Amino acid sequence: RLVRALASEARLNALGRVIARERVHGHLVNRLRIVEDQRAEPAIGRERVVAPLFIVGPPRTGTSILFRTLACAEHALSPLAWQLQFPSPPPPRRPGRVDRRFLQVKANEIFLNAVIPDLRRVYETRAALPEECVVLKGHEFTTIMFSIAYSVPSYERWLLDSDQGSAYVWHRRMLKQLQWRSGGGCWVLKSPEHLLSLDRLFETYPDARIVWTHRDPLDIVPSLASLTRVLRSLSSDAIDELRIGRESAAFWAAALERGLDFRSARPDLEERFLDVRFEDVCDDPLSVVRRIQDHAGRALTPSDACRMRRFLDDHPREKYGRHDYSLEEFGLDAHTEALRYQRYRETFGYAPAPERLQATAAHP
Repeated sequence: RLVRALASEARLNALGRVIARERVHGHLVNRLRIVEDQRAEPAIGRERVVAPLFIVGPPRTGTSILFRTLACAEHALSPLAWQLQFPSPPPPRRPGRVDRRFLQVKANEIFLNAVIPDLRRVYETRAALPEECVVLKGHEFTTIMFSIAYSVPSYERWLLDSDQGSAYVWHRRMLKQLQWRSGGGCWVLKSPEHLLSLDRLFETYPDARIVWTHRDPLDIVPSLASLTRVLRSLSSDAIDELRIGRESAAFWAAALERGLDFRSARPDLEERFLDVRFEDVCDDPLSVVRRIQDHAGRALTPSDACRMRRFLDDHPREKYGRHDYSLEEFGLDAHTEALRYQRYRETFGYAPAPERLQATAAHP
């Protein structure tokens, strides 16, 4: 499905075809190598992933800064970008000076930032920074990573209704691969696409803890659409802002509804969830981190707090420039989107009831 959509829908340019081919090929090679690693060393498969912490808020809600700040804790485990690109043989927790895998990913990072100078303004990616679960799940080819990087609407529609069970089998398999030579620790993980499959997540990790970050969808959607536009510009010369806007709005409305449905259906798991507002992350991220550590039952040592403050000081918001965006540039209307996201906005205090919205529209 993915390859068919890439070939027939994505309108890839020459560079885009090379990148897409290499990405698909790389995931397939990694799968084979991981199978061989775990056949040769059965102890990898016996690793236990205990009480992982997942950040699952939609994109552009402060998930990345929280994720990477939490990963600064001494005993935190998070998959680093270079490890996910080259998970075989099982990588050490920190790369050696001459680890060719790390150097290759670092070179790719430099290339990417040179080709897309706007990328760091909307999303910073670095070889040594923690990377989200879309790359782990990419090894089963069921992830939003592809639908954000490429215009593949048929694949995205299929993804919404696909069973994610096998993706979480590979997710756990890769965590064991990365954990084997880590010296132990507690996993901190992040991906907005977990909202699509919280049932499978809890089946795979029954002791998981969840942090759900929140922001008004009227701000989320244009910000994500802007990121999508930047990422797709690397692989295609045919960027359709109106399509990006429509697809982003519809997809994340469905994802948020699914997350809300799961919480409504499973009140027995409600204590596993911690809700965090984007505004609080912006105002005082370290206080939010302390709440998260308490929620997960993890201690925050003075040395951890010091490392986290240093990381936050080194990564201020808008470090690489202001990220400007609007609903209108993607063909979206604020009133229509408010109604589309009515349930979510009212649940988390971002919206008046629809009749008040209609009254406001009629009598500004």
